[in-house]
Amino acid sequence: MKISLSMATTCILITFCSILFINMMNVVMLIQQVDTYHHAVVNEIESSDFSSYVIQKEIEESPFHLSVTNQSVKEDLRIYEITTKAMIKVPILGYEKEYIKQSVAR
Repeated sequence: MKISLSMATTCILITFCSILFINMMNVVMLIQQVDTYHHAVVNEIESSDFSSYVIQKEIEESPFHLSVTNQSVKEDLRIYEITTKAMIKVPILGYEKEYIKQSVAR
């Protein structure tokens, strides 16, 4: 009886740890995906010479919340702040946080 009880407890603990590990891997992969997408958007906007068409297209087709803000002080100096946001959730722990990636395109 003692062996079967300890075996059941061990199986439940291993299952919980496995589910927790899979959720943590999901969070890491989401963060990497947001970072990769953010850098691709920044490069695309810089490569297009800050075309308003490209900026609008990127905002509309983004799988994450994307915002592009013009921070230019002078007309000849173009500086855009690009912000990408995504919600990170770990349902088993009830953890929920917004991940924000910001950078400047010049």
